Amino acid sequence: MKRATLLPLLLIGLAAACDRGLPIPERDLMLRVAADTEAVTLGRAFRLTVVRVFAKDLVPDELPDGAFAPLVVRLRETVRREDDRRVEETRRYDAYAFAAGDLVVREIPFTARPGNGGPQREAPGNALRLKVLASLDPAAPGELELPAGPMRRPFPWLPAALAAGVALSGIAVAVLLRRRPARPSPVAVALASPPPGPEVRALAALARLRHAPSRDTSDPEMFCEEVAAVLRGYLAERFSLPAARRTTEELGALLPFTEPEGARLRGALRAALRPADFAKFALLYPDGTGRAAMLDAAEEFVRGTTPAPPAAVGEPA
Repeated sequence: MKRATLLPLLLIGLAAACDRGLPIPERDLMLRVAADTEAVTLGRAFRLTVVRVFAKDLVPDELPDGAFAPLVVRLRETVRREDDRRVEETRRYDAYAFAAGDLVVREIPFTARPGNGGPQREAPGNALRLKVLASLDPAAPGELELPAGPMRRPFPWLPAALAAGVALSGIAVAVLLRRRPARPSPVAVALASPPPGPEVRALAALARLRHAPSRDTSDPEMFCEEVAAVLRGYLAERFSLPAARRTTEELGALLPFTEPEGARLRGALRAALRPADFAKFALLYPDGTGRAAMLDAAEEFVRGTTPAPPAAVGEPA
């Protein structure tokens, strides 16, 4: 087995051995990050272990939000031990990767301050390199493993409001037609207008979110869920995809795009759905500027994948 393969396994084994009572490392400030494997599957959980050691006269800073980006992590347990001089803290996470290929988590600096005052101290962490394998087998695609746990499911206000609007519009048109006198048409035969397509409904829902009062968009978690629901519903209807069960990267790979336009559309799809992924799995929410960027990207994707309108009756092909 290669030395590079042995290193993360050795660190994981060291953390487990410490739980069994081995001495705490004689380091006043130390941080080590390790995964239980070097090759992980897109969208599926793997174990990430973080070990921090610090002297008792130091007060450690908390790990910053997004410290493990581009990974999304969920804390499973924290184990703490100490001896006369040092404290050892072991955190175990379920981690997820949402982009296939080679992935690097950059060094996480570990900072602490003396409890009685004095300059801040810092110890560098280690970088983590992983290979992310696609979970979708084109020959036999299976179900994607998603993190367990109840998720809030908002009432589908957008589809209900759109359906009510279409129904009211139809009633209004019927009343107007009944009041107007019949007018013969010697040349053209009036054709019934087709119902609005998925792109029309999706753009209307996104416009409602953009222009909703601030009180209706003050919950960033709900906002991200609604944007993702609109876009995934559009993908399911427009392209007949199981959009609710695929990751953002898998959806981009499944769509029938041609280059170079495909690269732009996949980028817009990622920009619209990635913030929802981070909000759902890592509780990292976009600010007002980020929410506006999500809507811009979603609208760009929908408009870029809207089919061309058919030629009008009597118009040369």
